[in-house]
Amino acid sequence: MNIKSYYAFVLFLLVSFNNSIAQDEWMVKSGDEEIRFKIKNMGFWVKGSFTGLQATIRFNPNNLSQAYMEAHLGAASVNTGMGARDKHLREADFFDVAQYPFIVFTSKKISSSGKGYQMEGELTMKGQSQPLSFGFVFAGDAHRGVLRASFEVDRTAFGIGSSSGSMGKMVKVEVSVPVLN
Repeated sequence: MNIKSYYAFVLFLLVSFNNSIAQDEWMVKSGDEEIRFKIKNMGFWVKGSFTGLQATIRFNPNNLSQAYMEAHLGAASVNTGMGARDKHLREADFFDVAQYPFIVFTSKKISSSGKGYQMEGELTMKGQSQPLSFGFVFAGDAHRGVLRASFEVDRTAFGIGSSSGSMGKMVKVEVSVPVLN
């Protein structure tokens, strides 16, 4: 291989590698996502989860001005491990899944923050939208990774359940979403 061919080959590899890192369209690795929550009820932590996350994710750490995330989660997938409680959570006084089948988060801005990122957006549950801002981390490479976040949500701001002395207002949420490029 002559020197010109060698440099052309190296340039091709560098451009290809740089383009693979610059990819920013990600797919959720279905079935491996974890959306967990916990809330105090009668002095005890009640834990649960949601499944079936569907999302549009545009994320490139080198181009955060174009970053965007929109996530849809089936409210009926709520699971606390107790069938009667889950059925009640699906009814009108909680998630009202017949009328509001999805929980939706749409980002407005994603920025760098310390060792991770900060996402500002809007969370919609039960027909009510509220601003939501939280930190998240991305661990991975140009082809696969995991987005992780934890935050709190005031369930009463969305009309989920009523004010109660026995049930906490704040719900702690932990999210771990494997993604593929």
